[in-house]
Amino acid sequence: MTDQGLCRHCQDALGRGAEYTHGRRSRIAESLPNTWYGVWAPAGTPHDIITKINRAVVAALADSNVRKRFAYMGLEVPPAEQQTPEALEMLQRAEIEKWWPIIKASGIKAE
Repeated sequence: MTDQGLCRHCQDALGRGAEYTHGRRSRIAESLPNTWYGVWAPAGTPHDIITKINRAVVAALADSNVRKRFAYMGLEVPPAEQQTPEALEMLQRAEIEKWWPIIKASGIKAE
């Protein structure tokens, strides 16, 4: 299945699309609700290791081949200021604050 075919499959079957921390929808899946993703490490990982991982991710996202591949998949690389552990933490906290009351009130449980 091609990446674009997968995107259509996700749209049909899951109703979910891809988003980075900049909050913009994929240009090939604009009708899909936003989702986001990032890179996490176990709690207690030393700060210098987190910094090293983040530098590697930022370098990869700056690579023209990676950007071409992302564009092919309809994804966009977030602005540099949103490619930090702090930006991901802020986004995650905001999403938890937004969705936790709804999850709790609805009685949704992890399976």
